[in-house]
Amino acid sequence: MSMIFYVVPILVSIIIGFYISNMRKQQKAIYRERHIITASRNLFRLILGVNLIIVYIVAVIRFFTPIYTHVYSLFVPDYLNSWYELFWIEKIWSLYELLMEIEVLEAGILLFYLEDLTRFILSTFIPLIGIYFIYQGLQRVIISQSGIYFGGRIIRWDDLEEVAWKGTFKRSTKNYERLWINIKNSESKGPEAFREFTINLKEEDKHKVIILMEESKEIIIK
Repeated sequence: MSMIFYVVPILVSIIIGFYISNMRKQQKAIYRERHIITASRNLFRLILGVNLIIVYIVAVIRFFTPIYTHVYSLFVPDYLNSWYELFWIEKIWSLYELLMEIEVLEAGILLFYLEDLTRFILSTFIPLIGIYFIYQGLQRVIISQSGIYFGGRIIRWDDLEEVAWKGTFKRSTKNYERLWINIKNSESKGPEAFREFTINLKEEDKHKVIILMEESKEIIIK
């Protein structure tokens, strides 16, 4: 029965693996077309992923580590052989029942530890999602014949309401152009604010992007 608590992180891992595999397939499809790799990334996802992992680490250090170290000092190596056995719910429950039978005072501590261990195991999906968001955030935005690869998905040209050039800026010794994108309401995958984003690309790539956009008659270029 205790195995059910390990199912959540396993399922999350499988789902994340599926999404990452799908993202890689889309990337490969994009690379087979005419494309421009921009200087932009999905910073929102990147920052969100980093924050999730930081919050998780802080929570583990603050709430789980103290009771884990205390239980370790009490039961390893007298009742358990190694540190990793403290992460096996069935093992801890069996030890708890044994100690209750022989009326060992510290048995009650294991009951509290089991509750914290269960929460710890169930919460491991949080850093897994954080890693997924970081992976998404590290992917460069790619502009191709099919559309724009952004945030792990391809936004087709006919899904865009309009695009506009928002001026140039200099980074180090290179000049970059800002391209503003507005997604149609019907195709937006999130709140109103997520319908818009800005892409930074090298100044010399502007003409190539214009050609790709003009090939789609659905786009309004400003």
